[in-house]
Parts: sequence; structure tokens; C-alpha cells
Amino acid sequence: MTDRKRIYLDHAATTPVDDRIAADLQNIAFKFFGNPSSIHTEGVSARDLLESSRRMISNLFHCTTSQIIFTSCGTESNNTIFQSAIHDLGIEHILTTDIEHPSVIQTALYYSNQQKIKLHILPVDEFGLVSMDILEEKLKAIKGKCLVSLMHVHNEIGSTHPLNTISEICINHQAFFHSDTVQGIGIYDYHLDSLGVDFISASAHKFNALKGVGFLFARTPAAIHCMMHGGGQERDKRSGTENLLGISAMTQALEYKYQSRVDDFQYIDELHQYMRKKLVDLDLGIEINTPQKNYCPKILNFQIPEYRGSDMLLINLDIAGIAASGGSACSSGAEKPSGVISKLKPLTKGRSVRFSFSTKNTKEELDYCLYTLDKLIKKKY
Repeated sequence: MTDRKRIYLDHAATTPVDDRIAADLQNIAFKFFGNPSSIHTEGVSARDLLESSRRMISNLFHCTTSQIIFTSCGTESNNTIFQSAIHDLGIEHILTTDIEHPSVIQTALYYSNQQKIKLHILPVDEFGLVSMDILEEKLKAIKGKCLVSLMHVHNEIGSTHPLNTISEICINHQAFFHSDTVQGIGIYDYHLDSLGVDFISASAHKFNALKGVGFLFARTPAAIHCMMHGGGQERDKRSGTENLLGISAMTQALEYKYQSRVDDFQYIDELHQYMRKKLVDLDLGIEINTPQKNYCPKILNFQIPEYRGSDMLLINLDIAGIAASGGSACSSGAEKPSGVISKLKPLTKGRSVRFSFSTKNTKEELDYCLYTLDKLIKKKY
């Protein structure tokens, strides 16, 4: 394997920095080193770059500049939104699922344990999707202000919730709607001027920019509660000197993503469908956990039958030069089964594997992955 180029199939965990951005990072760092809050020429130049980035992002997402607030990541965005909803909007009930990203479900559990909100866990089907009828029934029955929080693209299994439908239901019942869109940004087009979502979250390293930067959208910016107090940056919503290099790189990455979004989507979907079919054709008892409808082509999650040593499968794939995962990358890094799959399919045995694709991947790479899986599993049998 030393002569073979490594195959990276973990783009849901993080993505490599776009080559075009990487080439320009040093220039940005040296040219715009000023503090955006300073009034001298260097500071004004930095401020201009910051605000031009905000304008570009707001244009891409069809919203106003005041509705975009820069953060450090999706986790900070989600935490800020929840705290703001509770403290400033008077939210009394949060409706979500127990398979949301940890930054959503753990935050909701925290405020529930603090007795600041009533937490309602919505049931999901085997693909992690909430019934729209059940959501509507729950909202009808609850008295008090509600926040519905459902991620758009599930980070482990790739199933997608219908944001337009959920938005309409929430509007009809005067509920606020937050969606963790971290996995969907750059893949789907979000027209926030017409989409009835109140809050979304984004993280730059999920779409080929730098780690440590992200943003949130708030339909009503006044609803955002300041989590970090200090110099009053981000219109008094998030104090601290802005990560100008990260914000600029994030903006460029989004521009590139949305310039080629339609073609990229089609290419990645072709990889997804190719891999899905070939995995079944291996005739090894592999089950696909990602739905055939309402899915994001970026993510393909499948179940390997249990065999002696199946808990070492991801490590063996890595030794063979293939980077994949068994679920969320937000835990300790320990190799352990997915908690999401065990909740969705409690009787299923074996090992779940998540492949997540990009336009840099090829069918030839996938063929090698299939060959490797076939060899590893048959050897253990």
C-alpha cells in the first residue's frame, strides 16, 4: 500500500482546503493583518474585507447582511441559537430527535435538566426521519412557545428532512424552526428569503475551507443573545476579534461551491449510486442504512455483517489506505459503534461504515474500496 495514493472518503467529518484558497491564504494573511475594529487604514481595510465577505454570503443565501453572524463553528452556532431562543424569545418547549448532532441534543438536554425548557423527543423512522403528521400533532397539543430543531442532512446516515414542509408547519403553529444545516451547506441551495426557517448553522471546514470558523443565520437578529461579552464585535452578538483569514477563506469556498453546485451534485450522486449498487452486488449481506429517497448523495452509510474482528474493520481499511468512519467525528476519536445506528436499528448486528464523497473521488477509487471490503470480510468468514 505504500505506493498507492490514499483514498479519502470521510468528507462528512472534514474536507481538505480547496487548492485555490490555499494558494491565496498567505496573501490574505499579510495584506489584511489589521484589526477590523481599528480606525486606521490597516483596520479599515480589514473591516472592508470582513463586510464584503458578509455581503457575499448573504447574497449566496438570499438574506440580509444583518442576518449573518460569524462564529467559530457549527457547535457554537447551535449553542448560541438555543441559548438565544430560551433567553430572548421565551421558548418553553424544544422539539427535536435523539439522533441530532451532539451540539443540538446535548444542549437541549442541558437546558431541560436546568428546568428552563420542556424537551420533547420526536420519534423517527428507520432512516431517522420525523413524520410530518406527528410533528403537527405535537405542535397542536403543546401550549407555550416552541422551537423545532431538526437537521437538514443527517451527518451519519445522510437522510434529509423537507425544510419547506417543516417551515410551513412551524409557521402555521407559531413555532420557531432551527435547522442544523452544517452538512448541507455547499450542496443545497438555501433561499432564506422564502424558506421559512428562523435559524441555520454552518461550519467552514465541511465545505473545503478552514477549521475554526462558521456562521449562523437568524431571521430576526435581535433574537440572538450575546454568549461572549467584550468588545461588542458582530453587532454586539459575539465579542472577540473576528477570524478574518478564516472568514475570507470560507467566503471564497462558498463562492466556488455554488458556482459548480449543480454539476457537483450530479457527479457525487453518480458515485453514491455506483457504490450503493456495487456494495449490494458483493453479496456479503451488506445492508444500506442511507435511504433511497430523501438522501444527500454526499453520504452513504452501510452495515457490515458481524464477524470475528468486525470491530477492527475501520482500522483495517485505514491500513489499506482508505479513510472512512463509523459515524460522527465529534467524539473522542475512539473506534466504537455508532450510537445513531443502534437507536435506529437496535436489533441490527455488525458494523456501520460511512463513506462520504467529494468531486475529488473517482469510481476507480471506489472499485478499490469494494475490492478491499470484499477481501477483508471474506477473509474473516
